[in-house]
This record gives sequence, C-alpha cells and structure tokens, in this order.
Amino acid sequence: MLKKLKFTAINGTKNAFSLSLSAPLVDDLSWRCHARSTSDRFGVLWRMWNLKSKTPEHLEYTLVTNSRENTRLQPQHQSHGDILLLDIGATDNLGNVAWTFEQEISRIPVRNLSVLELKIATRGHFYGAMVLDLLRLCTSIQKLKVELNRHEERKECSVNGHCDQPNNWKDQIISLTGLKEVEIDGCKGEEHEIGLLKVLLTCAEMLERVTINLSINVPRSCCILGTPLAFKRHIFQ
Repeated sequence: MLKKLKFTAINGTKNAFSLSLSAPLVDDLSWRCHARSTSDRFGVLWRMWNLKSKTPEHLEYTLVTNSRENTRLQPQHQSHGDILLLDIGATDNLGNVAWTFEQEISRIPVRNLSVLELKIATRGHFYGAMVLDLLRLCTSIQKLKVELNRHEERKECSVNGHCDQPNNWKDQIISLTGLKEVEIDGCKGEEHEIGLLKVLLTCAEMLERVTINLSINVPRSCCILGTPLAFKRHIFQ
C-alpha cells in the first residue's frame, strides 16, 4: 500500500549497496544521491556530483464554481513520467570515483523518464558531445533542460579544444522520437552550442518548442541558427 518513498544519501552509497522493493502503488518517489561517476571520453573529465530522480507534482488545481457560486480549488490528477536531475561539472581531479555515467543512472529506480534536467559547470569547455551521450541513455524524454552558469565569464578551453571530442559528434543521429521541448539557460551562442542545437533539431522530429536564455555576457548582436537575438530570451516555435 506504499504511496510515497523518499530516499536520500548525502554522502553517496557504497559499492555493495542495493535496495529492492515491490511497491506498485507508489506515485510519489524521490531519490537523491551524491554521485560518484565520471566520463573521460570527450577530451576533458566530466564528473557527476549529484543525481536526483523524482515524480512531478501529481496534483494540479483548477478553479471550480458550484451551484451556490462559491469558487474553490479542486485537485486534478495528472499522469506524468519521472524527472531526472543531474549536476555535472568539468574537473581536473577524479576524486573518489566508482562508476560511469551509465552505471550511475542505472542504479536509480527510474520507471518512466519524461524530463531530463542537466546543471552543468563547463569551466569554458565544450559540453555538446557529453550531453548527447546522456541523451542516448534517456531516449524516452519529452523535455530537455540544460542549465549553465549565466553569470560565468567566457573562458578559453584549457585543453586547446580537445574537449570537442569525438570529432564527428555534430553528425551523430540519436533516437529522440518523444522530445517536444528543449530549454537552454545560459547559452553563450558559441559554435559548439549551435552544433548541439542543430543535432537536436535534426533528431527530434516532434520538437515543438526551443527556448534559449542567453548568458548576460552575450553581445546583443549574437545570432543563433542565423536569427539575431536582440533580447536575452528567444523562443522558436
């Protein structure tokens, strides 16, 4: 009869840790864990620091007026998939790393993933290939949100462009048949970011909405996909 489960491991879990349960009626699940995974396949080390999976708010309220003309809030049950939130940053130190990104994600009880939210500390590095690699693990998503540091100053890549690996990542094809919405917060309008947008536009045939929130350091003359961005917010529909 379990309806709500919240699991938190601030200091992570040991290799031998496992949790198995049968709870078919759970509709409120939250799983938060200090991550211990990394990826070094893109010319720079990326470290996953935190991982969180949760169900969205299931109760949304609408205004209802009854026969006595009294207005009240009535809950409406909504069916949504799970939300996966990852905190990732470029690093020079592996630290106490145990798994790959794929192994880390496979350890959480994600059942029906519909939203992928990435908070990325780039430190001036290219992140497109790493994001596409994560999308291969989450092909069922309907929404992708990438949050960058909008106030971060532009930095030169300390590895002289080697973080733009593999060389053909901008030509890759990924199955994103359910993706309908993309939001990038903190975009600087750089070439590798345009490359990521083009891959998403090519692979997500059902894409309906793309929202770009520019970094505060982006010039007003910046263009994305040939469209001038005179404001800090631009929406393709």
